[in-house]
Amino acid sequence: MSENKVTVHFVRIPKELKEKEVVEAVGIGIYQIFSGQRPVNIPTGEEPVKTRINVSALAETYLDSLYQSNEFKSKNEILTLALAYIAEQPDWVRATNI
Repeated sequence: MSENKVTVHFVRIPKELKEKEVVEAVGIGIYQIFSGQRPVNIPTGEEPVKTRINVSALAETYLDSLYQSNEFKSKNEILTLALAYIAEQPDWVRATNI
């Protein structure tokens, strides 16, 4: 079943964004970036950490569309924005994913 397909991305992200509930909600963050939302603050500072991020098939289609738009340099940049957006949201948003 294709709806259960997951693509794994190994990316380097700011350590502050590596919270389990933030990483697990990456799909909704990707969708929000796709719909034009942007995070207010993207953490910087400490050395980025390598993180495994699972992206659903639906979220991967949004990620691919964003990357092909040439607005972003890399999928890593998009995933970082998506995680930063989720990190700014209330806890109930973090419980959501696509």
